[in-house]
Amino acid sequence: MDVHGVPEEYQATVGAFAERLRGTDQAGDPDRAADILVRVAKRQTVPSHLVIGGYAAHLAIDYSKAQIEEATTWEAVSASADFDADRVQLPADNA
Repeated sequence: MDVHGVPEEYQATVGAFAERLRGTDQAGDPDRAADILVRVAKRQTVPSHLVIGGYAAHLAIDYSKAQIEEATTWEAVSASADFDADRVQLPADNA
């Protein structure tokens, strides 16, 4: 991946992401990815999210696990927005 001229105000986000990618073994094969996309597109049922590559899959799974953990932590708060629900305490700030 080539990243050219990341402005200073984006160094903490885009720049950091680019640096993290540079530190990984990018073993992706574009021909294999294309083959997967064509085969998936021909299916009757397709995934709502198709992550291509082992590194991308690990990132997606880690992110999904973090989302599940956060949603579980805040589940009672979310449910307390319903008309018939009781008011609940917010999780601790470090949660």
